[in-house]
Amino acid sequence: MNPRFKLARMSLDARPVVDLAMRHFETVSGNIRVTGTWFMDPDTRRSQPCLVLTDATKPLRTDRVVPCIVTLDQAWRWTVEMGEPQHVWPIIAGWIREGVLPGQPTNKQDMWAVFDAIQCRLTDMMMMPPMPAAPAAKYGTPPETVGELVITDRNTGAVLQEVELTKHVRH
Repeated sequence: MNPRFKLARMSLDARPVVDLAMRHFETVSGNIRVTGTWFMDPDTRRSQPCLVLTDATKPLRTDRVVPCIVTLDQAWRWTVEMGEPQHVWPIIAGWIREGVLPGQPTNKQDMWAVFDAIQCRLTDMMMMPPMPAAPAAKYGTPPETVGELVITDRNTGAVLQEVELTKHVRH
């Protein structure tokens, strides 16, 4: 067995973490397809916007694709302004080394092509709305909580009402 590859257990009953048929946007940057969709965390059962990178030179077969995922909560690491190069460059090299994305991990142009593909839609991913209701119901991922509203009595401090906010509040 090749020591580069790690064996992983996979359950055929496991829910998918992304559904590439459910796209908010899709772009091809060079040889890399960038899809804006939603990541569905199997542990928390919450969803969040994400970018999925795939090799654009190969047909997109949803049953055989290995997605390279950048989630919204990790987007800051990929920004030019505040990013963490020590985090993102090894990830990009790994994607290329494993043959998931085109190029050679020792070729700086190939590495930058992946980084640029992420940059071309990173802001769009940050502005994506929560997962639409129908897919969220299908996959059992409730809307993301964006805040809580607590109404208290000024005189007594007693909580009169509590409300969880789950709507998209950017617009």
